[in-house]
Amino acid sequence: MKKIRVAILALFSAVLLSACSSYSISDYLPFDDNLLLTYEVEADFSMTWQIFNAHSSDSRLQRRMMVQTGQIIAEVLEVRDNQIIAVNVVEPFIQHANIIGRTPEQHLVMLSEPIEQGHSWIQNPFDPDEDAIIMEITGVDISVVTPAGAFETIEITTTQPLVEPYIVAPHIREYFAPGIGSVKQISFMGISTEMPGWDDPNFEEESITVRLIDIDRSASITDPAHIFYITDNDVPQVQITYTTNNDLAALYTEVLQQLFYIAHGDINTDLAINYAVVNFDTSLLNLDLSAAFLTEMSRAVDYEREQHLLNVVAATFGFLYAAEDVRITVDGNVYSGTFITMGHNESIRTGQGIWN
Repeated sequence: MKKIRVAILALFSAVLLSACSSYSISDYLPFDDNLLLTYEVEADFSMTWQIFNAHSSDSRLQRRMMVQTGQIIAEVLEVRDNQIIAVNVVEPFIQHANIIGRTPEQHLVMLSEPIEQGHSWIQNPFDPDEDAIIMEITGVDISVVTPAGAFETIEITTTQPLVEPYIVAPHIREYFAPGIGSVKQISFMGISTEMPGWDDPNFEEESITVRLIDIDRSASITDPAHIFYITDNDVPQVQITYTTNNDLAALYTEVLQQLFYIAHGDINTDLAINYAVVNFDTSLLNLDLSAAFLTEMSRAVDYEREQHLLNVVAATFGFLYAAEDVRITVDGNVYSGTFITMGHNESIRTGQGIWN
């Protein structure tokens, strides 16, 4: 499993490059809507995973990685100062929330100009010298053939410090095609039965190859959205189809309607999410709902029932938007129901009264 993780994370950190120095840095990370790349591992194990362009802004791209084992990772890449930088990686991240606006938690330079053979850089300029990971353009105009097609690529070699080479690949060679990204990767690592290190007499080098097997430029992702209204020890689900930069508030309106269908037995088509905005500094979701929400909440027969429904709404949408707290408003006004009125700055902890 450690070797699988090495191959996955190494590939997921890759960015889109070009063998032609006439390209600008932004060309190396195309923000193509609905781009889905599928990869396959060739080693003593077999697995596939996919990378999907989930959200984008003027300078950042959020990619969603879906591993055959069920693992899901979100990575945010930024184009800045003639570099492509990985600023955030969140694992696991099963939600489809847009986290582009989060404060950067890392600074990994995945590509730096000029794009020419021999150019090298330190992946994390803040690492001590002894921990520095070096990346270098070691080849251009290299032909690579995979099941996804034939590509003219450049070769990037990543050199890790020689520490535990049976866990972390000391050397990685990766091949990138313009407009596609990584099409092939070879990780050179090893197995040590004694103390880790190249001087171990039992050390054996081995390689893991990853290759691109499919390119889909009009893809969508269908996943369940969970409604945290427990019925017969089960958590109901709504199947939602996602595309790049889709309007999550519009998609999750169906979740809101289904939540109250479960609670009351009928559908209120006037129920809608007006907007949902996350403050990443405080991990607070501002969830503004249509006036029909008050109609549904007025069907609560007592304080406990109204409180339970509010908790269910907070748990469901706090989870979907990856927020720790939820502030509920109605058409821009504070929530005021039959038994409960929320203060202007009052919020509900995600999962409060549901699983906490």
